Amino acid sequence: MRTFLRIILVIPLGLMAAILVAVAVYLLAFGFNADDFQFAPDGMPPGALAPAFVLTGILAQGALVPFLVAIAAAEIFAIRSLIAWVLFGGALGFALQLVGLPGNTEFLPRVAAGFSAGFVYWVVAGRGAGLRERAIFRAPE
Repeated sequence: MRTFLRIILVIPLGLMAAILVAVAVYLLAFGFNADDFQFAPDGMPPGALAPAFVLTGILAQGALVPFLVAIAAAEIFAIRSLIAWVLFGGALGFALQLVGLPGNTEFLPRVAAGFSAGFVYWVVAGRGAGLRERAIFRAPE
């Protein structure tokens, strides 16, 4: 039951949190500030809302399948390392930069977004990775 709930609830929540944090880090890298994410006094939506929706779609299109493959590998092999998730996120951000905008040399925003997405996924769901419990070997008494 614990594994089922983890697959149904925790992993998708971790994935959504990772994508949202990556979008926020990426937008903040290009000069959006906290005021751009707040509703205007007249009820108009935030100025960063439209770019956030577009960027979320782009990230979901390009990063979803590699991230799901990494999640499956982490669950099968019980990879719970923070360093592994942060490095994977950074590598994915770097790869998306190479594939998405090959002429653009600004790697830092996407790599930083990948690092932060890997960290957030680890915090939410990556620490408990593994479809089965690890065996603990003890010396015979």
